Amino acid sequence: MGEAKPTLVITTSTFPRWEADSEPRFVYDLSRRLTAWFNVIVLAPHAAGAKTTELWHGMQIYRYRYAPTAWETLAYNGGITANLKQKPWKMLLLPLFFAGQWWALHKLLKTYPVAAVHAHWLIPQGLMAALALWGKSEKPALICTSHGGDLFGLQGAISTYLKRWVVQRCQAITVVSHAMLPPIHALTNANPPPIKVIPMGTDLQQTFVPNPKISRASNQLLFVGRLVEKKGLPYLLEALQQLLPQHPDLQLTVAGSGTAQADLMQLVASLGLSQQVHFIGRLEHASLVHLYQTSTLAIFPFIQAKDGDMEGLGLVMIEAMGCGCPVIASDLPAVRDVIRDGETGQLVTAADSAALAATIASLLANPAQRQALSTQALVTVRHSFDWETVTQAYAQVLLQSLAKKRSTPPLPLSAGGKDRGLSSSSTDQERLGETSHMRVCGLMLAYFHAEMTLRCLKTLEHQGLETLILVDNSADAAEHQRTLALVQQFPAGWLQVVIAAENLGFAKGMNLAWQHAQTLGQWDYALILNNDIIAQSPLLASLCQYMAEHPDTALLGVAADTGTTIQTGLHYQRWTGLMFPTAVTGSFQVATGYCLLLRPQAIQGELFDPRYFMYGEDVELSWRLGEQGWKVEILSQPLLTHTPAQSSREGSLFYEYHINRGHWLLVANLAHTPLEKILMYASRILVLSMRAILRSARMASLTPLKALVSSKHQTVSP
Repeated sequence: MGEAKPTLVITTSTFPRWEADSEPRFVYDLSRRLTAWFNVIVLAPHAAGAKTTELWHGMQIYRYRYAPTAWETLAYNGGITANLKQKPWKMLLLPLFFAGQWWALHKLLKTYPVAAVHAHWLIPQGLMAALALWGKSEKPALICTSHGGDLFGLQGAISTYLKRWVVQRCQAITVVSHAMLPPIHALTNANPPPIKVIPMGTDLQQTFVPNPKISRASNQLLFVGRLVEKKGLPYLLEALQQLLPQHPDLQLTVAGSGTAQADLMQLVASLGLSQQVHFIGRLEHASLVHLYQTSTLAIFPFIQAKDGDMEGLGLVMIEAMGCGCPVIASDLPAVRDVIRDGETGQLVTAADSAALAATIASLLANPAQRQALSTQALVTVRHSFDWETVTQAYAQVLLQSLAKKRSTPPLPLSAGGKDRGLSSSSTDQERLGETSHMRVCGLMLAYFHAEMTLRCLKTLEHQGLETLILVDNSADAAEHQRTLALVQQFPAGWLQVVIAAENLGFAKGMNLAWQHAQTLGQWDYALILNNDIIAQSPLLASLCQYMAEHPDTALLGVAADTGTTIQTGLHYQRWTGLMFPTAVTGSFQVATGYCLLLRPQAIQGELFDPRYFMYGEDVELSWRLGEQGWKVEILSQPLLTHTPAQSSREGSLFYEYHINRGHWLLVANLAHTPLEKILMYASRILVLSMRAILRSARMASLTPLKALVSSKHQTVSP
């Protein structure tokens, strides 16, 4: 069994706030791909409409609060620097922003076994990371990536001092272009950390690609980028005005938003270009790709801003070139890493609208030259800027930094340089390399909600399960047919459906699934699952690896993202029957039943006590295994999402009865002596009575009280 993947915390101020957000995605894309080598945790600022915690594609995302929601406007929508320039009063938010980030990172460092911190931008992320690690005896490795704005801008004496302080505390530095090497070297001392040029990448295999079926327009210019000073859009607008007498049908689409948008729209009006210039805002990738594939030219008139800030790389140029769109850009140092003038694009003098107009006119008149430039550009960018190449380079830097910190050889990259963990055909066994011999079966119950079950199964299909036994507990003929139809969605033999004649409840239903699995041979592990979870790709690999490294653990649970909080293992206080998030006197660890990896050799007889119907079976199993000398553990990294109580019929007599019934059964199972049983029954009478009274009052119904009275002796049918 190989080593467990190290935990990497990535800090950034630019990150999608939700799925399909139009904020720049490069940190997200890199982070997602690094999950092949690391357990990735991303720390980013919160904004209105974003969740504070969630699980995305194997990454745990934390968004820290730094002000009331309406005031959390320092990041995003153009970036921190641009937002401060537009509204200087937001300088008042900076101390709160820094403190919120520092405190959130401080908590992550205490919660997780962090091996490395990858900070994007020297300030503020690198600074906050260095401060959070300052004074620690055993520090994670600190790796900083500068994207240009922090290096070319922020030239004051205090900013320069802080950047130098950060750089000298890093185990490695990366910059995204060769133009950034001189200013980063100027911040180092006599013993500098390793410094490498590694650009950000983009998806040039599936997303930003040419489409030969789409015709390219003959009169459509395109600008993509944030509407801020260093992007130089005014010079393109002036060039367009100069071109109109010879090209009256010329159109310009501006895809982006930012703090300068109002001024730019006024400039368009003053130049008489309102009919030719179209501001369409920021776009998600799918819409942006279509523009790149249909535009005649993509133009990026970058300049050096008054404060010294300028482009660090310019991923938009690479995206356009990947889609086969000819590119014109300003001749700035960082741009030369992307464009070879006259070969892969055309370079023009920055801040010179006349030169820009002449270059545009030349290419508009020469379709063959446009085709030659775009053909060579596509070859070049795919070689240097595709994510597969870029991710390998970042992974190597991170792993080497860890090895230097630990004084051990670096962990190997994936064989053949492939991006592990992202392809739908790759499995957890392939990523771990040494678990392919493990036989793991899945056990799951379905009680109606066939669509939810299918959604769950699709996230498990490529986890590495040899087979999954699904017990239909619905006792409904139509639902049975819907469940049986799910088999056709998966490879032959992977999903096996068992139809229960009646609703057996959780314990008996899982026992039926386990009995069926045992007829298929011996298993190394069994994965017990609810059908209301959404698994992330490292789930089974991480669970199996932990179990293999901890042979005294019989039952392993995992933390889950519920959408509002991170749900971890609970501790059951056996005298009161109350659950606590942390250990208290008289409590024991419970691995909750929505996802459990079980070591079959620990089970003697039935898997679950069949008397439990829908509450308490996981508590009893955790207690039983603990009494036998086995350990029950929780994997702290959230590797799935879970929406509890999808079909529990909460509030009904049936539900209330079985919750109370489970509590009474637990007394019988958990008491060591008759005296303990008496004392535990007495405490349950008090606790359950208070529960029933409170629930009856809240529901305006006597159902909870009726259920409590009947639960000790009677049976309530579903």
